[in-house]
Amino acid sequence: MNLGDWGDTRRLETTFGPEKLVDALTNAEARWFTPRMWNFWHYRLGLAQSEDDMPMLPVRRFQ
Repeated sequence: MNLGDWGDTRRLETTFGPEKLVDALTNAEARWFTPRMWNFWHYRLGLAQSEDDMPMLPVRRFQ
């Protein structure tokens, strides 16, 4: 979901369906997505309507 072209995007959507793609986003770990693709998929899947709706990109936390 982080690399590819429009054809790859469409193949992901038809192969896995929106539920699996949403699951991948909601369970994403740090550095799985670039900020650009994080935003793209949230908009594409209807999880965000504006920047105010966009969840923070996962970050690695050190303890």
